[in-house]
Parts: sequence; structure tokens; C-alpha cells
Amino acid sequence: MIREGEGVAAQVLKKLGAELSQVRQTVIKLISSAGENGNKENISILEKKSLDEQMIEVYNEAMTEFERGDVIYAGKKFSEAELLYPQSIWAPRAALMAAYSYFSQLYYNDTIVELEKFLQKYENHPRRDYAYYLLALCHYDQIIDETKDLNEILKAKKYFEIIIERYPNTSYASDSTFKLEYIFRTNGFKRNVFSKILCSKRKVDTRN
Repeated sequence: MIREGEGVAAQVLKKLGAELSQVRQTVIKLISSAGENGNKENISILEKKSLDEQMIEVYNEAMTEFERGDVIYAGKKFSEAELLYPQSIWAPRAALMAAYSYFSQLYYNDTIVELEKFLQKYENHPRRDYAYYLLALCHYDQIIDETKDLNEILKAKKYFEIIIERYPNTSYASDSTFKLEYIFRTNGFKRNVFSKILCSKRKVDTRN
């Protein structure tokens, strides 16, 4: 209607002193621009959805291997899922599952590496209490001889105390309290031995 110079809109534009041919070209440009932007947004949504689907596929593959008992391969696939789409809500879940996969078959060193990365990377994640608890258990479970495993005792104590202090109303805090008491009451471990550990640690810290 603008091109033909007819219609109410065209007459109003004429009265306003507008050049109809220029108005027409401007409208065409706006429509074309809107179409291009819309296509770009649609492509972006499709790419994002595709990436999300890929991550879920890898995550499910990892879970299948975990249930089969191949925890090493499962752990690697969970890590792959996390790296594939780090912005997804599934990424921290995958990171924790990688850690738990290793923990389930007592690969403590691998578990510790994964948990430390999780705690460093996801500072505000709601499952940090669980990560600290699993980290504490990694060290706690390696206490075999209280006279030789002093480093594991100190690390277990450190993480149990973090849980008790930061997450006091959780079941993890209750179990952490129990396990701290257990360290002192069983296996012949006495408080005076623990005092010697602390004194020895203070001397090292002073030298440093």
C-alpha cells in the first residue's frame, strides 16, 4: 500500500512530508533484519539443545557402565559429560558422580582429585556438604594404623570439622561427629597420641 501511495497510512505519511519510497525501503530493511536475527536465535537454540542432548547421552552411558561395575570407564565418561557442557545443571552432578564412581571401588586417590576439583570449581553448589563428606571418608577409610597413618587422621579430622561447622543440621554432620569420636575411642587410639600429632604439626608450621 505504501508502494502504491494508497491507503490511510500512505495518506498520513504524505501529509507528514515523508517520502514514501524511502519509507518502503526502511520497512524492507527492518523486516529482513528481523528475519535474520530470528534465524540466528533459532539456530542458537537448536545448537544448545543438541549439546544438552549430547551431554545427557554421555551421562546415561556413564551411568550404565557404573551399574555394570566398570567404575573407571564410568568415571571418565562422567568427566567427559561435565566438560561437554559445563554450563548445564548436569555438569556438577556428573563431576560428583565421577568422584563417587571411583569411591565405590576404593580408588581413593582418584576420588580425592575429582572432589577437590569440584569444590574449587563449584563454590556455591548445594551439594558441597556431600563433597566434603566424601572427601573426609576417603581419608578416614585409609586409617589402618593410628601410629603410622597420622596424615590421614589429620585430613579426616579437618574435613569432618568443616562439615560439622558449616553444615551442622545435616546427617553428614551427625555422622562426622560420630566418626571423630570413633577415631579416639577405638583401635587403641588415645588422645595423648593425637596431642603428639598436633604438637608435631605445630613445630612444622612454625619452621615454615
